[in-house]
Amino acid sequence: MRSPLVLQPVAMASSDLETFMGPCFILICLALILYGIFCAQAFYYWTTYQDSLGLKLLIFVVCVLESVHVVTCIHLMYTFLLSDIASPDKLSRTVWSVIRLDVNLPPNCQH
Repeated sequence: MRSPLVLQPVAMASSDLETFMGPCFILICLALILYGIFCAQAFYYWTTYQDSLGLKLLIFVVCVLESVHVVTCIHLMYTFLLSDIASPDKLSRTVWSVIRLDVNLPPNCQH
């Protein structure tokens, strides 16, 4: 059995950051496009169909959960690519949104 998740700070080289954040940035941009389509479909469903309140409530909960997911993705990108980019020592710490999203870290970052 594994012990609780404890992240050890490890200095991340610039190439490791590019290798990790490049694809992450592209995937988050794609996810934001799909999120926009999802919101449009949810709005269309909510205003068009006369389904039961339980089903509409389920759709609302899914919308809220997906919105939280998008916010944590944006926080991850903002932290790594904007706010901490000038200080490499801060890039070695783990941001709460990485833990929340259960992102696979680069091989040199130990769990």
